[in-house]
Amino acid sequence: MKNFSIFSKYFFIAFGLLLICGCEAIQDVILTESPSETDVAPLRVTMVYPSDCVGSAAYCDAFHIGVKAAEEKLGITLIEVNGMENDPIATEMLLRDAVQNSELVLTAGYQMGDVLARVAPEFPDVKFAIFDVVLDIPNVASVNYKSNEGSFLVGAIAALKSESGKIGYIGGVDVPLLREFEAG
Repeated sequence: MKNFSIFSKYFFIAFGLLLICGCEAIQDVILTESPSETDVAPLRVTMVYPSDCVGSAAYCDAFHIGVKAAEEKLGITLIEVNGMENDPIATEMLLRDAVQNSELVLTAGYQMGDVLARVAPEFPDVKFAIFDVVLDIPNVASVNYKSNEGSFLVGAIAALKSESGKIGYIGGVDVPLLREFEAG
């Protein structure tokens, strides 16, 4: 269990840094298109989580750390919203509301894929990003990882550290992302 705890910490740190880097790239594009930095209004960003998952030691914490760092370091205007994982209609309403106040809407997780696929085409002037789902929609940036490769490396490290020569994996629910972790 100790190895998993260390892995979780490093995973969240890496994920947060990835979000920060991505937000910096977005900020650079906006600044180069504007006549001067003083004329640039803060980028309005909404992070829509699939559920009330911040603080659960899951991937949502990594997103939260990343967007809060972007708010602090890049000066974005940030709104964070918790979707309702078991109520796609309510989550769709929250996403539609987020679009009204944001230039960039971030979502995460397979739970948000179908909802975003319905909403994003209706708002072509708003940019969206979704993690762990690939959508072929012009205003949606899909961020997907080779999760099996990272979990393979973590498994190799665990095997090297194991005193018994045995390691295990408990994945939780049967979803594509966790099947990729297991394959690694």
